[in-house]
Amino acid sequence: MAESVGVAMEVGTGKGKGKGKPPMAQPPGPSGQAKSKAKAKSKAQGGFLPNMRKPAKIQWYSAFDMISLQAEDGHFETVAIADRLQQLASGIPDLCDTDFKAELLKLGDEAATMMVVKLIDKLCDMVKTTGSGIELQTIGDGRGNSQKVKEMPKTTDEERLERAESMKHTFGEKFQAACGQEWYACAQRWLSAHGDSAGLNEGLDALMDAWFEAFGVRGVVRGVSEEERKRKEEEQRVKNDRLREEEARRAAHWKTLASRSVEDVPWDLVKTVMWCSGGMGGALLVQIGDSEAVVVKPQGMSAVAEAIAVEVASLVGVHVAKNRVLSLAHDEFFTMSAALHAAPKMVDEHQHQVELISSGSKEFVALLEYVPGVVLQGSEAQVALRGDDVGTILEGLGKIIALDCLLNNVDRVPAIWHNDGNLSNVMIVAGFNVVGIDQQVNAISDVGGRDRYFAALREFCGDVQQGRITAPSVARIRTAIMENCGVELTDCQCERILIGVRQTFALVANDSVAIAAALPAVDAKLTRTFGHASVDVGLSRLEHMLEFVGACVEVVAQTMS
Repeated sequence: MAESVGVAMEVGTGKGKGKGKPPMAQPPGPSGQAKSKAKAKSKAQGGFLPNMRKPAKIQWYSAFDMISLQAEDGHFETVAIADRLQQLASGIPDLCDTDFKAELLKLGDEAATMMVVKLIDKLCDMVKTTGSGIELQTIGDGRGNSQKVKEMPKTTDEERLERAESMKHTFGEKFQAACGQEWYACAQRWLSAHGDSAGLNEGLDALMDAWFEAFGVRGVVRGVSEEERKRKEEEQRVKNDRLREEEARRAAHWKTLASRSVEDVPWDLVKTVMWCSGGMGGALLVQIGDSEAVVVKPQGMSAVAEAIAVEVASLVGVHVAKNRVLSLAHDEFFTMSAALHAAPKMVDEHQHQVELISSGSKEFVALLEYVPGVVLQGSEAQVALRGDDVGTILEGLGKIIALDCLLNNVDRVPAIWHNDGNLSNVMIVAGFNVVGIDQQVNAISDVGGRDRYFAALREFCGDVQQGRITAPSVARIRTAIMENCGVELTDCQCERILIGVRQTFALVANDSVAIAAALPAVDAKLTRTFGHASVDVGLSRLEHMLEFVGACVEVVAQTMS
C-alpha cells in the first residue's frame, strides 16, 4: 500500500480533493422579476418555486462524502459522523434539532461505521440496468471521446457485482478515505473485530429511514443538446489540463528536495505541507527549509506492526524508510503540531488532513524518512529497469523480498504470496539503490496457516539456494514486474533478484542467534514507545508478532544451512 514516503508515485497522482466538504447548498429561489421604475427596488427572495419540493429528509447522495471521515483503523467516529449529519440537516425543520450523536450512541459505538457501510450498500443495490432501448449521448473530456450509446443492455449478476465493487473503490479515492480504495473492506473488518453487529440492523434501518430520503431514481433525465455537450466537453478539457499542470508542478517541486534526518527536525523551518493518499491512510509531506523534507504519518492499529518491520530491517541490513514515533506525551509533538497548523498548504483542500495531525486527534504520529525517487511502477521505473545499472536495482529488490518473507509483508512483491503485490512500496533512488516503504509484520496465529506459510518459505529458500529461475515464485515476480513496469525480465535478471534474496537469507542464517537475541530489546523499545497508549496501536500483539518473526528467522536459518 503505497505511502507518501515515496513522493514520486504519490505526488504524481495530484490528489486535489479534500475531506470534510461542506453540505450541499439548497437550490436558490427564483430571481426577481423586472420591476417598473415606479416601484422601489427590493432584493429577490430566496426559497423554492411552487413546483419544487423542499426536502424533508437528508438527500442520501449528499452523505457519501462522510467516507472522508474514516479513521485509519477503518471505523468512523460517532462524533464526526454526527457533526456531518447535523450540517446536512440544517434547514430541514424535522431534523435540524435532532441529536444525531445521542441517537447513534444508543445503538452502540459501531452504529456510525455501520451506517456509512449501509449507505454504500444501498447505493450498490441500485446499480442495475432498469431497461433497454434508451439512446444516450455521453459528454467527453473535450478530446473527442464522447459517444452515443443506443441502448442500456441487460447485465448479469456478476457484472453488477463487479460494477458495485468498482464503485466502492472509486468512492474511497474520490473522498480520500483514510484506508484509500480499500476503505469499505477496512470498515467491514473493523466491524467484524468489534463483536456481532447484526443486532444493530433493525434499529439502524429505522434511523436511516427517518433521516434519509428513500433510495430510488429521482427526477427526469433531460437530454443534452449537441451545442451544450460540446460546451461542457470544452469546459472539462480546460479543467483537466489545468489540473494536470498543477499536478506536474507539485511533483516537480517535491522531486527537488532531499531527505532530512528524522532524529532532529527543526520545526520552525517548515515552509509548506502537502497530503498524499495511500492505502494505509496517507501521510503528510513536510518541506523543511529550502531543500529538505520529512514525512509525518498518523498512526493507528498497525503502528506497532510497522515499527517492528523497521527494526527487523535494521537487524538484517535491508534499507527501508527510517522512522521515529512521537506521541502526545512528547513536547515535540505540540511544537510539530503548531508548525504544521501554521504552515502554508500546497493544496487548500488538504486542511482537513493537516488538522487530523495538528489537532492531536491522533495520539501517535510517525516521522518517516522522506525518500525522493521513483516507485517501481510506470514509465520511470521502466526506464530504470532498462538502464545499465538494472542489476543493482534487482539485487536490492531481492533483499527487500527476503525481508518481506521474515515479516509476512504481503503487500509488496508477490514472491511467496498469491496476490498482485504492490510495487509502489518499492522506491528506486539516486545511485540505483532500492528502498522499501510502508511495510509491516503480519503474524499468523492459526496453526495450520503458520504451517502452510513456513512450508512456502522453505520452498522459496530452496528456489533461492538452487537458483531455480523457472520456479512459481520467480514466475510471480516476473509477472508483477511486467504488469507494473512493462518490462519482461530475462533469466539473467531473475538470477540477480535471487542473488539479492540469497545474500540476505545467508546473513539471517549466519546471524540467526544474534537476531533472536536482539528481539527482546525490540520488545522493550516499543513497549517504552507505545506503553502509555490509550488507543489500540497493536501493543497487545507485540510479543506474538516478535515470536512470529523469530520463527521465520529460524525457518530460513535451518533451510539455508
